[in-house]
Amino acid sequence: MTRIEARTAAGLDEPREGRSVWSRLLVPVLTAALVLVLGLVLVELTGDQAESTPGLGSSVAAPLR
Repeated sequence: MTRIEARTAAGLDEPREGRSVWSRLLVPVLTAALVLVLGLVLVELTGDQAESTPGLGSSVAAPLR
């Protein structure tokens, strides 16, 4: 018997009856919101640093003659 057949025979693949629609929707929505907020925080923290130190290709660092 394969692992999938054993899980099906044991009833492990059946969805939980106690989970409501709200709990099935809330977890992915909260996860997506958390990832979005953390990404925006990371961009904000690293964006200020890049603006204060221009790179070598910038016209401010190396004026054309």
